[in-house]
Amino acid sequence: AQKIDKELPLVVSTTDSAVESTRGAVLSAQIASVTVSAEEVMTTTGKKTVGDKAHGEITILNKTIHEKSFKAGTILVGPHNLKFTLNEDVKVASASESSDSLSYGKKTVAVTSSAIGPEANVGSGSDFTFADFPAPSYSARNDQALSGGTSREISVVTKKDQETLAKKLLESLQTKALEELSLKLGENEAIINESLTKKDGEETFSAEAGEEAKEVKGTATIQFEALAYTRAKLVTLA
Repeated sequence: AQKIDKELPLVVSTTDSAVESTRGAVLSAQIASVTVSAEEVMTTTGKKTVGDKAHGEITILNKTIHEKSFKAGTILVGPHNLKFTLNEDVKVASASESSDSLSYGKKTVAVTSSAIGPEANVGSGSDFTFADFPAPSYSARNDQALSGGTSREISVVTKKDQETLAKKLLESLQTKALEELSLKLGENEAIINESLTKKDGEETFSAEAGEEAKEVKGTATIQFEALAYTRAKLVTLA
């Protein structure tokens, strides 16, 4: 006997019986549903530098014969062009003239570095200038070293990490759904794998994008639907 392979057009329907139609044979099917859960873990790929700003006190020198006020946030430039800001409003007395000298007006005030990092822990006796005022008129110096500046690199979750994890979760859930749907069917029934459809559900991540984490875990519970058919009916149509 000679074996002959032949392809026939087939329409799958959840309402029509197995009859001929203008588009080909109609295979009667039913909708089967299942809810499955899964979790996946992956190593994060993002990096971010975090840390603390340096802080301390400086003494402002007013070299003019007029009182001078500076607003909080006023920028000073220290060694290596490092920037610092005043923590509060401050008023500095004018310089005092005598017969043969000029005593600068002085005021000690707290400052904070503009950027994080140990570089801003400048030593005592460092000179500062104002970014928006002339150095011959106003300057500053610190009697004690500034401190507290730190920095370190941490691992963080990226948006791409979440997308990759979501994809892995979906693949795992789809595999699990097909397995469980097959177990629910009778011996003479089968699932059309290509008909598997994601319905209601939710997914959560252990950390959001930008948050510090060496690993991120995703969990999801999703309902799936697929078309199931009776093998005997398919054989009859063939």
